[in-house]
Amino acid sequence: MESTKLILGIINNPPLHLSHEELEKVYQDFTKPFLSALYRYPDVPLTMHFSGPFLEWLQKHHSEYLTVLTEMIRRKQIEILGGGYYSPILPLIPHNDRIGQIEDLTTAVRRLLGKRPRGAWIARSIWEPLLVTNLINTGMEFAFLEESTLSDHREPLGFYPLITENQGKTIVVFSYSNNFSMKVIKEGAEVLNNALKGRQEKEDSILCLVLSGDYWGEEREWAKKFVHEGGMEDVLQTFRNSATEIEGTHPSGYLKKYLGPLQKIYLNNSRVNQLWKTGELSLSCRENEKDHRNFRQFLTDYPVLNNLYCKMMFIHLMAYQIRRDKYKKKSALEDLWRAQASSAYFLWRDQGSQYSLVRKQAYGYLLQAELKARDKVNFVPSLGLQDFDLDGLKEILYQGNIFNFYVNAKGGQLFEIDSLKSFWNYSDVFNFDVKKQKSLALYSFADRFYKNFEPENFRATTPDDAGDFTSREYKIGEIDREQKSIGLSARGKIRTNAGFQPLKVDKKFTFKENGVRVQYSIESLSPLDQRVIFVPELRLSFKDNSQDKLFFTSHNEVRGNEGGDWERWTEFYIHDKALGQRILLTASREGAMTVAEENVIL
Repeated sequence: MESTKLILGIINNPPLHLSHEELEKVYQDFTKPFLSALYRYPDVPLTMHFSGPFLEWLQKHHSEYLTVLTEMIRRKQIEILGGGYYSPILPLIPHNDRIGQIEDLTTAVRRLLGKRPRGAWIARSIWEPLLVTNLINTGMEFAFLEESTLSDHREPLGFYPLITENQGKTIVVFSYSNNFSMKVIKEGAEVLNNALKGRQEKEDSILCLVLSGDYWGEEREWAKKFVHEGGMEDVLQTFRNSATEIEGTHPSGYLKKYLGPLQKIYLNNSRVNQLWKTGELSLSCRENEKDHRNFRQFLTDYPVLNNLYCKMMFIHLMAYQIRRDKYKKKSALEDLWRAQASSAYFLWRDQGSQYSLVRKQAYGYLLQAELKARDKVNFVPSLGLQDFDLDGLKEILYQGNIFNFYVNAKGGQLFEIDSLKSFWNYSDVFNFDVKKQKSLALYSFADRFYKNFEPENFRATTPDDAGDFTSREYKIGEIDREQKSIGLSARGKIRTNAGFQPLKVDKKFTFKENGVRVQYSIESLSPLDQRVIFVPELRLSFKDNSQDKLFFTSHNEVRGNEGGDWERWTEFYIHDKALGQRILLTASREGAMTVAEENVIL
């Protein structure tokens, strides 16, 4: 009877947004106990992966951990995997960013642990064929993928490594199962024993048990019990008690000894439903279980995620245009790569309730990279047209010293408001229609029409819009680059008691250093009398979520967020204490609205 080869892996890849205190908890709950247990079993081989930021954090706060880890590497008990430094979704980022991130992590591992990685951990197990070339060109010989990524293939593939090819280059793939790993954690070493027995008839067959060093949500408590109440010890004891049936190995060691042919497969681009099967997508994405589209289509379902992706691509182009200053370019690229961490681009389970925080952090890094990429000597505020969101149509981009303002012709909305002082995108708002179970592209200066308007009704829900202007494509007029202004125009319909009536909306954006002014002209194109209330809607996101940040003012009188008789007030400001900023909004009967950051220019 042949012994089954077993690769035991531990992945230490905590999300980038965690605070020092949260990382310390991860370290005490998982990272340290895992290694301590393995240290007592020098005969058990282990394969490990660390993200770049966590490796640097360990060096700074727990250098003793790296000392023990290095000792175990030298005695050939541990093999370290490489990958992307900030755990990006590799297929989602440009080619030179992939290469740069993989090389950066390889350098960090070599510097801190004294050993160059030969294999790669693929974050979130998201794949595309071109990764073969990227991995081989950065010195990787094999990679790990979750078994759902291989689900297109009918034959059972889990008994042996596979080989996949692209453009004449090949790489070996080891498969693992998140579901199997979680079952071992919940039910114990007996699950592992049964799985190993089922493979003993296969000569040189291999099983990968990959555990995470940073479980979150409901799985966290199961994992803590596994680590601290003997589950991990039982698994390690299984190795020791079954030495004749189980042979622990490293991936590189297995490939050196295994002489049989590897099955060749061609892997497709990852699909949305495969992301669901890995068990990493948020439970709110359950409808994606049967979604066979390319994984990138997930971005189009959630405009707020697509906007972040497009911003990342926009800053990528800026960062690589830096010339004659390699230190400035390196610093800008580091911020760009931080913003590419996988947590920000999908709705993952390990984000918990931190969806907004994760995106805001990514935007902050991108805005810092943008400032570094600018020519500080020759930069002047500019207004122009560019296909920012990569949909074939041009958007209006104002790039300033204090603010960026981006306007989409669809709906004529201000979809990005970047404060370059606080590195914050005020338009990063997750809009979700509960009735339709659909994410919405709604931002600021969305033009709404209502038959009746009661401000109290907006606290719980958004009343039905009598117009269709939020979905209309506005025509873009001439740009006044000197005044930094541009006009938009749309013809639409509003629903009245007499049926749908035609209406025209003209709006003019004028961009200032510390704010934006929007002027409206609304014309009825119907001979019938019609009465509707026009409401330009603002959707802004603040760091301070307290209820006492909204103030109404009129003739030097200030009142808190209750407002009272709202028709009296000519302006209001929002005090975001967390960012130390006040956003002022004023309106006039002449149809002009102004939004400004009050504490920048008074």
